[in-house]
Amino acid sequence: MMKVSRQARKVWGALIMVALLPGEASAKDKKQLPAPPEVYVRLIDCRTIADSTARLACFDKQVAELQQAQERRELVVVDQGEVKEAKKGLFGFSLPQIKLFGGGSEEDVTQLETTIASARQYTYGRWRIVLADGAVWEQIDDQALVISPKAGDAIVIKRAAFGSFKAQIGRQPSIRVRRVS
Repeated sequence: MMKVSRQARKVWGALIMVALLPGEASAKDKKQLPAPPEVYVRLIDCRTIADSTARLACFDKQVAELQQAQERRELVVVDQGEVKEAKKGLFGFSLPQIKLFGGGSEEDVTQLETTIASARQYTYGRWRIVLADGAVWEQIDDQALVISPKAGDAIVIKRAAFGSFKAQIGRQPSIRVRRVS
């Protein structure tokens, strides 16, 4: 069995990290992607070196730079699962379409299914609902709920027309809501 140096393992680890990135995107998606960081481009450029010793030296150097950039928080590596969780946590806020989260795509979160942590009426019979993740939503219409929401109740919040949101608590009719925190 061949013994692999620590530096070679770092190189292979970096290559595996790169290999775990999503596969070929369509031409449309490629136009929307931001340019990769220079430290990443230099790592990829190492593949073009024909001499294996020089290529390994290049990989070692660039992986070290990549690691330093991450430690200095100049570069953050996330996977699609983390992006999806971030989008889910921001669901309901009006944010610009930034490329940090992949821009606008068909994978955008369109509804949130969770439970209620607490609920109380705050004005004119409208409800303020705190979800299990701590997000706070307020009712903005006058639709009366037959059964008062309580902790543990299931809630589904969906995107509606013109940037609005509707919440359905249990099997009751939907109410219009907005996220306040």
